[in-house]
Amino acid sequence: MEKLEPLELYRKWLIHQPIPVKTIRASTLAGYWWCSEKARLQALGVQSKQKWQSAATGTLIHNNILTARKLSPIEEEFEKALAPFYKLSKDNQPIIYRTYKNTKIKADGTFLTHGADEWKVTPDRKCWIIEYKTKSRSYVTPVDISPARFQNKLYCWLYNPIFEYIPFELAGGQIIFLQRKGTKGKFEPIGQTEKILWNEDAERTFLEDVEHILWSWNTPTKQIPPKRYKCNFCSAEFKEKCYFQTGKAWKGYQK
Repeated sequence: MEKLEPLELYRKWLIHQPIPVKTIRASTLAGYWWCSEKARLQALGVQSKQKWQSAATGTLIHNNILTARKLSPIEEEFEKALAPFYKLSKDNQPIIYRTYKNTKIKADGTFLTHGADEWKVTPDRKCWIIEYKTKSRSYVTPVDISPARFQNKLYCWLYNPIFEYIPFELAGGQIIFLQRKGTKGKFEPIGQTEKILWNEDAERTFLEDVEHILWSWNTPTKQIPPKRYKCNFCSAEFKEKCYFQTGKAWKGYQK
């Protein structure tokens, strides 16, 4: 039997590279819970030219959080163990990716992320994926929770195979909601968080959700339309291709 080092084994059996059929970012897949059609168009390569101040402020808050806390010795050990599993993307940024195959819906491709917002490692070597979500309001609604909850599970699924090869345990994820204060990166905790335990049941329900999302994108005329107010947040690049706006299912840019 061929003998491989752990990192080589991980890449050989869990990622059938170098040619993925389709690559979808974690944030795009999670966008289904806001609007299925917008997420489908993003997966097909549509991008907005409109820049949102809230997004820039959210990024600044994330950076401020990461530089404010010093890693514990065990977290430094974990970061070193995790580092070799990242791969450089075409734009030279580190990414984590994992193959997804589903013959039932004829799906074959790769999901990827540029990384979790933060990791917290407890003294018993259990690891939690921390996802920060910034809001303009001081409260959280179901519309906020569903995409965040799904994205946190997706991160768990993406990272889970790595834990077979490092001396740590993936415990789950935690979502922390923050309220933006101005545009300089200041924030206040909203006071609502949610923990997700990662286990067989969590993985099963997550994969059921993924299957439904991809099925919806493959049959766009059967998608559930979003609440009308959400259309106010869409830019022209999406509206001119949106099935619910035009009555036609856009199939992607011509090659």
